Amino acid sequence: QLIYQIRQEMNKKVDLNGQFLIIDSFPVPVCQPIRNYRAKIFGGYANIGYKATKKIYFYGFKVHVIVSDDGYILDYVVT
Repeated sequence: QLIYQIRQEMNKKVDLNGQFLIIDSFPVPVCQPIRNYRAKIFGGYANIGYKATKKIYFYGFKVHVIVSDDGYILDYVVT
């Protein structure tokens, strides 16, 4: 919660006029794919997802990030 508040205050001070925003997402696997259905770590929080670029399933989290063109992270969501 504290990190979220700090990030929101910093976002107010960033000038985004004329800049490009980049949206990306990436998986954060917490175990090897062979253990996807047996893993109990993060039970109830982590999910089995699909990484289309590599055509593999993973057990873990997916992070969605909005970044300014100078590399400043504006917002993120972990699903």
